Amino acid sequence: MKKINATIMLAMASLMIVSCNKEEDPAMTEEQAADYIETSISSSDGGFNEELRKVVELAYAEYENNCSYTGDTTFTSEYNGVRSYNYTSTMDWFVTCDGLAVSSITFNLNKTGNYEGPRLTRQGTTTGSITISDLLNTTSYTANGSLTSNGSAEFTGVKNNVSTTMSSSMTLSNLSVNKTSYEIESGAASVQIDATGNSNSASFNASVTFNGGGSADITINGTTYSITIR
Repeated sequence: MKKINATIMLAMASLMIVSCNKEEDPAMTEEQAADYIETSISSSDGGFNEELRKVVELAYAEYENNCSYTGDTTFTSEYNGVRSYNYTSTMDWFVTCDGLAVSSITFNLNKTGNYEGPRLTRQGTTTGSITISDLLNTTSYTANGSLTSNGSAEFTGVKNNVSTTMSSSMTLSNLSVNKTSYEIESGAASVQIDATGNSNSASFNASVTFNGGGSADITINGTTYSITIR
């Protein structure tokens, strides 16, 4: 009887440990949220900075066209290495004028694909729009817009592998983009991420400060993560 009771108690304790461990596994940690944002931005990860460079190139080529001019294009971004990605992006745009002078160009984006890197893999779709202004008589364009992403991700190398369903929104505020180098010189973004996985959910709000020189800082709950966006 004692042996049976001990076995039962051991089994119950094991179940409690497994249950507690399972409850402690989050859908996403703060550090993983920062990794996810980095791959959403960095050109070397196939992030939106790649599309922004394309947008600026098109703005430079198209701003002299007639008012209400429209266009569209499709392009792919692909790289295989320590970080690998494959994305297809479709963009259409239209020119807005103030009187007879071109004042801005708005680009609508639809992007789909996948990414695999040292700390996470992700796949999904991003949609949104970016408006480019200050087209004339300045050394830098100004970019404002918003992007929404939906898909899934699996995080590795931080804790246990965690598979999550992801949704995020990013608002771009007054990004200054050099007309020659196409690099972001300054500006900010706000990001909200919602994740569901391991029968749990997690949400994070982050701010991104673009410092110029290919660097940016992500701040979540007072903790700052410095990243490279080239």
